[in-house]
Amino acid sequence: MGGLPERVVVPDASVTIRDGRYVVPVRREGKGTVGGIVHGESQTGATVYVEPPVAIELMNQLRDLEGEEAREVHRILRELTAELAPQADAIRGAFDALVDFDTLSARARTAAAWDAVVPEITDDDTRGLCIREGRHPLLIESGAGPVVPFDLELLPDERALVVSGPNTGGKSVLLKAVGLIASLAQSGVVPPVGAGTRLPVFASVFADIGDEQSIARNLSTFSAHLANLSDIVAGADAHSLVLVDEMGTGTDPAEGAALARAVLEELVRRGATM
Repeated sequence: MGGLPERVVVPDASVTIRDGRYVVPVRREGKGTVGGIVHGESQTGATVYVEPPVAIELMNQLRDLEGEEAREVHRILRELTAELAPQADAIRGAFDALVDFDTLSARARTAAAWDAVVPEITDDDTRGLCIREGRHPLLIESGAGPVVPFDLELLPDERALVVSGPNTGGKSVLLKAVGLIASLAQSGVVPPVGAGTRLPVFASVFADIGDEQSIARNLSTFSAHLANLSDIVAGADAHSLVLVDEMGTGTDPAEGAALARAVLEELVRRGATM
């Protein structure tokens, strides 16, 4: 910049890069004095970015060297790939084994952090369901404080459990915890439960928890729950776990209670666990 006439120099300007080329910012009226190639201008148009003639040849040489470097890198990688190709199956097997070890290690560390015990998994759903010292995994991970565990048991002839209590009493958390514990166990993750836990294998899990009203879909709170319940009744069977929060809410209490009873009776008739 020091070699340029002061009338063309932009104050506090320095060499920069445009389109991969080194350029100097100069006043528009001075681009003819500098010569070279213009590679853009400022937003106001008062400054142009010029690649000086002295830099053009040097940049061309640099581009040639970069091309040679890229070709050499490609050649080396091609030769190394050819040497490794016969070992592709062994490398793939080693990678898969490392993935298995990594996921086993992660699940083991999680189980230890949760102080979890491996539950008994049974494909015989006539033995019922038993959760000892169950905890919601997200409550544990939040670190907000000690998590109060719960015990839940359904005998072989019991297919439904109704949870009642005041607001903010933990009913929804209990439902979510049961669903997560069952899903984690069937996914190969030790859930946060204690000794004596026994879980059947569920072929499907259905849940209607929370308010799913939608203006876009023209669904009120009650309509959204009704749509979910319709899907649950259509799909649930004796190998399903069904979790429904505040069944029949969002409408007249008497009508909601009647609807809840009808859905409950139908799901129990099908043998679903809920």
